[in-house]
Amino acid sequence: MWILVGAVAAVLSTSAFIPQVLKMYRTKSVSDLSPIMLTQSLVSILCWSAYGFHLKDPVIIAANAVSTAVMAIAVLLFVRYRPRKAAAQANVSTPVAVVAVVTGKAAALQS
Repeated sequence: MWILVGAVAAVLSTSAFIPQVLKMYRTKSVSDLSPIMLTQSLVSILCWSAYGFHLKDPVIIAANAVSTAVMAIAVLLFVRYRPRKAAAQANVSTPVAVVAVVTGKAAALQS
């Protein structure tokens, strides 16, 4: 009985983020998505995966393997479609703008 409860919970938890991933792909927008939430979710899934391997629990392992794949796609879409404000403001290519922001030289690029 409890394995069934675990399986239902696993399916619901695993599929919960799929609509968000589909929306990110369709709209090509991630502006309303929190990078902190993505990071927390990914760390949580990885912790659950480790716990599942420790317990040798196939339900936990399988659910979190799928969740990891879904979150990996979400992270890739987030990186692909995230707003590039520094590049737009500096009117230069993204790699140059990223280096400028990291090194603190973004203001120099704008002048």
